[in-house]
Amino acid sequence: MPKSKAIKATLPIRVEDELVRIGRNIKLARKRRQMSVAELSTRMFVDEKTLRRLEQGEAGVGIGVLANAMYCLGLSGFAELAAPETDRQGVLLEEQRLLSSRRVRGKKLEEPDTNF
Repeated sequence: MPKSKAIKATLPIRVEDELVRIGRNIKLARKRRQMSVAELSTRMFVDEKTLRRLEQGEAGVGIGVLANAMYCLGLSGFAELAAPETDRQGVLLEEQRLLSSRRVRGKKLEEPDTNF
């Protein structure tokens, strides 16, 4: 089984759908800029086949290829994909942990002997 098919077989359907949507968005951005597959792939230093795979939402395409495509198209926001401030689930888990934790008393420190 080819690597990309093996990867796809392990992905949840929601993830597959999001990859396809990202690929469509990259393709739309390329077409809006009136760029051919050949032109963008040349700017990205990748094969045309790799760019087509990205635009089709194939799971085996590297994250660096996606980042490079966004850069070459002038799209921003790649670094914000998993930004902590947009992590709603993480914030809820942290709040739950903080609210349920008990206060732990620290050890009482002894006064140092200053009598010489």
